[in-house]
Amino acid sequence: MESNKMRSEIVIINENSYKVWLVSIKNQIKSAQIKTSIAVNEEMLNLYWNIGKDISEKHFDSQYGSGFFDNLSKDLKNDFPDSQGFSSRNLRYMKKFYDFYKDEILHQAGAELEDILFTIPWRHHIEIFTRSKSVNEALFFVQKSKENGWSRAMLINMMDTRLYETR
Repeated sequence: MESNKMRSEIVIINENSYKVWLVSIKNQIKSAQIKTSIAVNEEMLNLYWNIGKDISEKHFDSQYGSGFFDNLSKDLKNDFPDSQGFSSRNLRYMKKFYDFYKDEILHQAGAELEDILFTIPWRHHIEIFTRSKSVNEALFFVQKSKENGWSRAMLINMMDTRLYETR
């Protein structure tokens, strides 16, 4: 009985330091989760860039006709059934993503621009490169999304309010 009493007293005595430590551990976990999510996003965007580049530079879509994206999608889904992102529509977006930014990447410091491009989510990119009238406008929204941590809804709202044109 006495040892149970001692354990209770120890818990009570150290309760405040435990709570402080627990908050610290939770913050470390959240930080690691954010860093992991960012790293995964960067790798995915790099993959999408490279797939888009291959499709564009090898002209596979023009060589194999209109069914190319459907066939590629089917083949990738068969080989990677647990992976998402290989719909024919998304594969077309990958090509557009590369084609839209490729000249800018070649003219500017490639690594610096990639550091900006590969930091926001894919769906943000789709909204940006399908709605922007120029690469400069697109890069403006990429940078603002990164700086301000905009959700996709906020990004769309800012694009709809013509923020780029009124800046």
